[in-house]
Amino acid sequence: MNKTLYFSLFIPVIAVFLVDYYILKKSRYYAEEIISGERKVYWYQGGVNLFAYIAYLGGALFAYYFTYVQPLVENKQGNVIAKQVEYKDTGEAK
Repeated sequence: MNKTLYFSLFIPVIAVFLVDYYILKKSRYYAEEIISGERKVYWYQGGVNLFAYIAYLGGALFAYYFTYVQPLVENKQGNVIAKQVEYKDTGEAK
């Protein structure tokens, strides 16, 4: 499996985790409720957070589209490449 495909599938997962933790939950999770198994804050709809799945699918489709269907950057042979930033070390201390 292509490494780029892995990135297009896992980057949306990480984005969902980060948005949920830092923006929605404001860096507060209640570990007792997560591991208790009781139907409280983290139960959502039958134990499944449908909005998280929708966000993941949207991100995965977006990443797939701009990686394989309509790449943002291509080289002369038609291969998808990432933009490279050239860094030159001058040896000077900053």
